[in-house]
Amino acid sequence: WVERYGNYLYTSNFSDNTITSFLIDRSTGSVTLLEEIAFDVSTVSGAFGALDILIVDNYLYYVDGQATALIGFEIGDDGSLTVLADAKGAPLVEIGATTGLAYVEF
Repeated sequence: WVERYGNYLYTSNFSDNTITSFLIDRSTGSVTLLEEIAFDVSTVSGAFGALDILIVDNYLYYVDGQATALIGFEIGDDGSLTVLADAKGAPLVEIGATTGLAYVEF
């Protein structure tokens, strides 16, 4: 999966459970690797692989390959990702089975 936020591009990598970030040069259209492993999702979720990612405002949401956990990240001004935590400190939400993410703005 691929999502863009401003001058940054993010990919979810099913095979190694990571998110990769890239920098987009808007004047040339070239894409440069920013961080090969912007985040290793296995550090917060025991699930393997990525089902989907979605960016809303400056937040990136990741659904794991078993479609059981939704993990949220805040995107920093430099393109870095910071895991969001709920009140108990758990960075993921158990969601049950799903087939992906959607965002609708009214």
